[in-house]
Amino acid sequence: SHMVMPSGPTEMRGGRGRAVFCGGMTPSVVNTIDKVEIATTGNAVDFGDMSAAALCSGGTGMCSSTRGVYKFGSSPDTSTVSKVIEFVIISSSGGTNDFGDATVAKKESNSLSNSTRGLIFGGTITPETNVIEFITIASTGDGTDFGDMLQAARGMGGVGNTTRGLIASGYNGSSYINTIEFVTIATTGDSQDFGDLSGARMNTAAVGSGTRAVFGGGYTSNPHINSLEFVEFATKGNVTDFGDFSTGGGERGATSNNVRGIFGGQHSGSSPNRLNNIEFITIASAGNASDFGDLTETRSGSVGLGDAHGGLGD
Repeated sequence: SHMVMPSGPTEMRGGRGRAVFCGGMTPSVVNTIDKVEIATTGNAVDFGDMSAAALCSGGTGMCSSTRGVYKFGSSPDTSTVSKVIEFVIISSSGGTNDFGDATVAKKESNSLSNSTRGLIFGGTITPETNVIEFITIASTGDGTDFGDMLQAARGMGGVGNTTRGLIASGYNGSSYINTIEFVTIATTGDSQDFGDLSGARMNTAAVGSGTRAVFGGGYTSNPHINSLEFVEFATKGNVTDFGDFSTGGGERGATSNNVRGIFGGQHSGSSPNRLNNIEFITIASAGNASDFGDLTETRSGSVGLGDAHGGLGD
């Protein structure tokens, strides 16, 4: 007799593939953390809580195969803006632990990561900033300067594979943005031009496999957008149409298991303007998003963290 070791990507054979959705607004700001298993469908269940509900507006997050890292944003009235970073262990349930601080207090930043490093970029300190900083996810400590984006902006969407990170959309203080920029995650330096989205917007959600990035939703002052579009990480260029969400809107929490991308909650721009829906796509194909289930409560601006996303490899 002999033992046969399991084969295939980890997220498809068990042990990884969980997503957690952290914080958001109902419209009251909440510190709730929900969890789902990405390979299945169904409603989210409670994971635990973050330490500071009052600062969970405009946060962002990064994830390795074991640890999710959350950078706080601000209070809803922006009277308090945070630089605090906390982390959770994705495979367990419970609250957050102290990680360190960003270089400055800011809100509406976004982020991306591979298995080693997380990047936090942009946001507003009044006015918007173009700073990119990085952390080492397995350790704890403060952010370190990485470089600069092509322009100062807030409300971008970020996604990475093992090598390259993409930064798309945003608002620069006077106009919405349609550009996609890229960085090489393992190095430091300024971002470079990659291509364009089909139109200018902010608060686009982003998910990815090891080869493909998908950008979905977002909004301008009017309307709220329901389209999904994609690029291949290895080649520079403009997006290609992927499909549509069931409704338009931005401020979705988003992550993936390298095969499937999921999007939780949103600000729809209509009544009711915040939703608890979770939708999913199959990243390698193209088509409209499908129903997955519901978050534990209606909210927008949740941050999605997944322990098997495309930046982590197999």
